[in-house]
Amino acid sequence: MRATTVAAGVRGTRHARQGAPSQDHFAAFSAPFGVALIVADGAGSAARGGVGAALGVRAARAALRQSEAGSVDDCRAACEVARARLHRAAAGAGRPPRDFATTLIVATLTEAGAAVAHVGDGAVVAKGAALAVLSAPDVGAFAGETTFLTSDSEIRTATAPATALAVFSDGLERLLIEAASGAPAPVFDRWFKILQEGAAGHDHALSAALRRYLAQPAVAERTDDDVTLCLAVRC
Repeated sequence: MRATTVAAGVRGTRHARQGAPSQDHFAAFSAPFGVALIVADGAGSAARGGVGAALGVRAARAALRQSEAGSVDDCRAACEVARARLHRAAAGAGRPPRDFATTLIVATLTEAGAAVAHVGDGAVVAKGAALAVLSAPDVGAFAGETTFLTSDSEIRTATAPATALAVFSDGLERLLIEAASGAPAPVFDRWFKILQEGAAGHDHALSAALRRYLAQPAVAERTDDDVTLCLAVRC
């Protein structure tokens, strides 16, 4: 399957002021089944949340690279592999698993459509006949509250016929999901159209342009959190 992927992340102004690294980690890559997008956001309250996010993405990526189908079961299995990796890391460091707490989104785009496995906040938008939120943020009763991979939280899954896919961390939720309706922002249609005109494979030039977009003051004015966005379009 021919597809174009684009991905970028920018450290939020809050972490910049603190001199702290971004807690977001991500991957966008081709696989035998099509393409995969992975986004993790380490818990700010966790001592090693950023490490947990990096380890989770790495483990999920390795698991999906061995997948032939890129099915929803494969996405779920990749999350389970990542969860086990974080528990091993915690045990090796003599720390509780919550010190490595992170969210995780694993999504694939194949000839059959889109599949996702998801723990925590952040979201997935898919385009088939129309734009739709394929997997919404899992939020708690209080602002900023969510679930993490290191707990026993359910791994939520979803599938849909789709030709384009977007995965993003919670820093972009207010910008990319309409507050009143819960619908995706119309800008996704424009982004997906741009990707269709890009080169097959990972488009580094468009990824650099996306990073510049995310680094705009207009984005920082609406969120001080780290922001990550991964996009894929079937050619």
